[in-house]
Amino acid sequence: MNKEEAEAEILLSKLKLETSLEQEFNKLSTTWLRKLLGSLFLAVYIIVLIWLYPEILNENYNYMLLLLIFFVNISIYDESARTNKRLDVLYRILKHKEQQNIEVEKTYKNFKRKNGVDCFHSVQHYSQQLFTSE
Repeated sequence: MNKEEAEAEILLSKLKLETSLEQEFNKLSTTWLRKLLGSLFLAVYIIVLIWLYPEILNENYNYMLLLLIFFVNISIYDESARTNKRLDVLYRILKHKEQQNIEVEKTYKNFKRKNGVDCFHSVQHYSQQLFTSE
């Protein structure tokens, strides 16, 4: 494997990492379906609870209120955990982007040092020539 193949392999692995991080980030987002299923589960839970224990309706509503508070607390905990996981993935994405920027900056400095040419301006000049020649 020569140098170009190794660089291509490294670039491919970086792109795969970036793609997988973005997919994981999008997967952890809250969707309308998840909210709908949570609300549906709460409704089914209350109906089953009333069906199993009909005396709850005759009692004070504190029991029902306590169960609702318990369910909401569980859903908030779950959503908080998902948000924290999403923030961790976002941090890894930003860290990966920062490493890429540092590598690009090092490559730019090495190119400028070796060739004595400002590669940004030469690429800009070359791209202008390409677009104006058409």
